[in-house]
Amino acid sequence: MEDADGYMSIDPGRREPFKTPPAPKDTKGRNCNLPWWKIGFGIAVAGNIVLGIVLILLTLPGSQIASEARLPHNEIQSCLRKCVPCNTAKKSTIANLTLDPKTAHPQLYVSADLKSVKWKDMKQEVNSSPFRYNVLASVLSHQSFTSGRNCWEVELVERGEWWGVGVVRASANRNGPIVLNPGGGYWGVQLIDGQYQSITEPRTNLSLCHRPSRIRVYLDYSEGLVEFFDGDTSAQIFAFPKVKFAGEPIYAWFLIYGWNGELMVHP
Repeated sequence: MEDADGYMSIDPGRREPFKTPPAPKDTKGRNCNLPWWKIGFGIAVAGNIVLGIVLILLTLPGSQIASEARLPHNEIQSCLRKCVPCNTAKKSTIANLTLDPKTAHPQLYVSADLKSVKWKDMKQEVNSSPFRYNVLASVLSHQSFTSGRNCWEVELVERGEWWGVGVVRASANRNGPIVLNPGGGYWGVQLIDGQYQSITEPRTNLSLCHRPSRIRVYLDYSEGLVEFFDGDTSAQIFAFPKVKFAGEPIYAWFLIYGWNGELMVHP
């Protein structure tokens, strides 16, 4: 209402008592603590995610292959420095073999020290002979066996497309069609079309725990035993049933085919 001078006045009875405005809440601590707590939680979650990704990558097949590829390489180098083949064969003779160039297929090149053989896509000018392989890319050892327990190791330097190692009768065919199994005078293991096999008839597929870098061949002539072992782990790969060699000489047999394929015999 207006007073006598024309000013507005408020009826004291209708006036509301003055209320002190509430003091502002202390949000300083909340504003600081809440964001840091969230940041810490986010860092922990991100760390767990990164750790999970790393563990998944380590279990992928590619990582396993990379690890396996490194391990045989180190073991090969160790063998080249101090090769002790057949260290698990009891009462056996370590056969110091050399390769016989006169038996080598024209596309197999034997090294000057007669310890390694390499396949090349170019035939050499060589004399034909009934003792030389002319179809199967193979070569035999100079040495033959007619008694005793003997073993040696073959290093798979470069695997090529097809490799095989084992033993063969002196009378087995080397020219033209070859029966590559015990019935034809051959005992061995091979890798062909990505599959490890023993050259039985029919073929026996082999499941190996890893890709071997060396194959150990064990021949017990008197017992008629031919066995193969992983040169890296000493695990048995395959054992053929007993056979009678009947006094016939037995040679070490090597097959390598495909670009840059190479085998080396130890010691």
